[in-house]
Amino acid sequence: MIIRSMKKGLCGILAAASVLTIGTSAMAESKYYSFYSGNTGQTYNSLDETANRKVYDADTWSLKVKTISFSSSDKGYGIAFVPLRGSSVAGRRQWRTSTGVSYGNFGDYGPALTTYKLGARIDDDLHGSGYSTGYWNSDYVSSWPG
Repeated sequence: MIIRSMKKGLCGILAAASVLTIGTSAMAESKYYSFYSGNTGQTYNSLDETANRKVYDADTWSLKVKTISFSSSDKGYGIAFVPLRGSSVAGRRQWRTSTGVSYGNFGDYGPALTTYKLGARIDDDLHGSGYSTGYWNSDYVSSWPG
């Protein structure tokens, strides 16, 4: 009798753990990015190491800027970040001059349940270069690594 109830209890715990594992594995992993560039006009640099598959089609995209700096004291609008599908812009851009978390939407671009990369460029009116590190996700994220 005791062994039977222990087996049932263990089966229940394993079933709950399986549900939790399945539920959490569906969320896209936040990807680390490192961006450094001079002025590229209005062309975005595709940060290839940031490929991230979108899991929830109704979600916004998320950005956590950990560091950001400029070689000139004139920051202008700063660094523009945008999701890219291939080499095409696939969401609304976020202009950043400071650290922190922000969220963007995909607007008229979608979103689609596909793989995106983060694109970045500095303000095309700036001279010099911009540098930034952080994390991004093609879905909404409230808990970040690092």
